[in-house]
Amino acid sequence: VPYGDPSAPFTRKCAFDVGDYGLGYCANSLELGCDCLGHIHYFDVCMADEFGNPTVKKKAICMHEEDTGVLFKHVEYRNGHNESRRSRELVISSIATVVNYEYLFYWRFKLDGSIEFEIKLSGELSTNLTSSGEDPNHPSHGVLVAPGVNAQTHQHMFCCRLDMSIDGEKNTVSEVDIVAEDSPYGNAFGPV
Repeated sequence: VPYGDPSAPFTRKCAFDVGDYGLGYCANSLELGCDCLGHIHYFDVCMADEFGNPTVKKKAICMHEEDTGVLFKHVEYRNGHNESRRSRELVISSIATVVNYEYLFYWRFKLDGSIEFEIKLSGELSTNLTSSGEDPNHPSHGVLVAPGVNAQTHQHMFCCRLDMSIDGEKNTVSEVDIVAEDSPYGNAFGPV
């Protein structure tokens, strides 16, 4: 998490949340009703402690389904027959508290075969007094959150990987893009 305030002593302020603390060590034990809703299956997580011994974090991962609206609908205009199907997605989530931030991780597996990864951030801002020489009412590298208190501009960067070796290595991934084609009416397109 690099901070963008060039004023001393913040010129090198940078938090390595994952490397310094470890998301596994900071994982929350999740609770029914707020962290996870509906019919839920929890997973305990076994990890090594600071001495290399196994330790268990109870309910560190949550799996549940969510309704995401209409997946398919059609009314046959000839006879009025109505067909409709709801869309559901399988959600696997975890939450880690790293000092002043909560990182909420959601893997969403959808019925159309797509996979979405979402990270939400919550918690408390890292604040400091406005820097010397800076307008105390308008900090140049942050947002004033109280008189003389600056929440510095900063970024959270994430990189993640989902291992797709499901049921072995004989898997395929297809990506199809649609591009415009020349036509006299400007309406032609096709896959590439």
